[in-house]
Amino acid sequence: MNRLGIGIGFLLLVVASLIWYDGSFKGVTEPRETNVSDTVDSYFVNVKSHDFDETGELAVSLKSDHAQRFLGSTVIQLDQPHLKYFAQKIPWYGRSDAGQYDTDKETVTMQDNVVLYRADDQARLTTQILTYKKQQGLIETPDRVTITFPEGDTKGRGMTIHLDTELIELHNDVESYYDPAKAPQKNKP
Repeated sequence: MNRLGIGIGFLLLVVASLIWYDGSFKGVTEPRETNVSDTVDSYFVNVKSHDFDETGELAVSLKSDHAQRFLGSTVIQLDQPHLKYFAQKIPWYGRSDAGQYDTDKETVTMQDNVVLYRADDQARLTTQILTYKKQQGLIETPDRVTITFPEGDTKGRGMTIHLDTELIELHNDVESYYDPAKAPQKNKP
């Protein structure tokens, strides 16, 4: 074999190794943090975190059975997180298969089979990724969203919930179905 053949073979091996190693074979959709070790720095069991509003009332509760943080990272990986938001009259609850808490940005991102619902069961939201941004008072997703309520459902791509007003904005491809027969009947005088 000549040197050119050996050089091309080595180059192909390096390229194949990089393609295999970059994570694309795992179906990773989120970019990985840079300068983060694969070594677990901390492992947590039965994690509970509570945030209180300025009056001392419980505003947000985050719970996860297991969590871990890697060396050099400000992100804590959560296993089956549960989020409760109490700041409005009717609390919102959320759960998902996985999640992350970014201690620097003060955000909680819930991923895979995300369900967000009101305590009165008047609205249920499903999507694949959802981010709670504490400082901005927002919940956002770029993904497809379905909101189900007793009278029907609404679907769209991309969403922002303004927590102070509970205003829900769907950004694109919005479709809605409403069945007036399922609407609560009001008593007439």
